[in-house]
Amino acid sequence: MLNFTGSTRVGKILARICAEGLKPSILELGGKAPAIVRADAEFDKAARDVLWGGWVHQGQVCMSTERVIVDDNVMEEFVGALKKAAEGVKAGPMSDPSTNVKGLISVEAADRFEELVNDAVSKGAKVIIPETGFKRDRNIVTPVVLSNTDETMAIHTQETFAPCLLLLPSPSDATSISIANSTPYGLTASIFTRDTHAALRMSKKLECGAVHVNSPTIEDHPAVVHGGWKESGWGRFGGVEGVRGHLQLRSVSVREGGGHFSL
Repeated sequence: MLNFTGSTRVGKILARICAEGLKPSILELGGKAPAIVRADAEFDKAARDVLWGGWVHQGQVCMSTERVIVDDNVMEEFVGALKKAAEGVKAGPMSDPSTNVKGLISVEAADRFEELVNDAVSKGAKVIIPETGFKRDRNIVTPVVLSNTDETMAIHTQETFAPCLLLLPSPSDATSISIANSTPYGLTASIFTRDTHAALRMSKKLECGAVHVNSPTIEDHPAVVHGGWKESGWGRFGGVEGVRGHLQLRSVSVREGGGHFSL
């Protein structure tokens, strides 16, 4: 048994190696997690959870929030809540206790993220947060919120593994679900709403392994089964199902007395 957590690219390589030896595998791979914000959401809480889900650990979590799908009618109000929630967020080195967003894992990771942001901006995307624009110093990058992104931009579909949120407007729940399902990934998702029944109905249509209602996409409980759909992997760990995934099943039948078998 192989249990691997990492990128989709490496996961596919390992899956091929496992197939050659008929080894089972559990793969928890990349993500492009969506957070759906309905018009009836509690915006201040949703904004805090969305920022935390996207920027904690500098966005270097497979479950990080990357796409924020917001009801058209409340976009302006929600952006205001995001800006308020982002006040006091400061990027800087690990040695500076006044900063709460540290550097990316490497300079190369920061290079890639800068290329993704610059590509998007050059094609019409707008940096909503911070208002001073994107900045970068070696491996330290400014956490950003972008609007006006589309499929022509790599950042719109690729996992950034950096502190980045994309604001995507939606006219309806059905469109929000369609947008959420529009990438090859399917690890986690969030829905922010005061209507729990609506959230549960929507959850059944989302193509992902976990849906968190009124909590961040990084919500993860050790007793609850965890894993992805599509290119976010297969198999499960955590909870009872996670234990079962590491077991080999055997059936034993016992016949008492003689049997009659016709040829």
